[in-house]
Amino acid sequence: MRITRHAHPLQGRELDVLQDGNIYIVIQLEDGTSMRIPRTWTDADGSVGHTRELTVFTMESLEQVVSLVEAFLHRA
Repeated sequence: MRITRHAHPLQGRELDVLQDGNIYIVIQLEDGTSMRIPRTWTDADGSVGHTRELTVFTMESLEQVVSLVEAFLHRA
């Protein structure tokens, strides 16, 4: 199974499946540990991933972060 999630540290890596669920999959990492990830982040259903790049943050979420930082700066 391959990780297809854009910007995921393991994107493109092929990993062994330890537990195959409808929503989550448990994969075995190269160091022998396991990790649970959403099934939609993989090619488990034959999907090759998203056709367009996805952003990790939206403009609204970045604006909220800027507002929070500004609020903290003005508290001092």
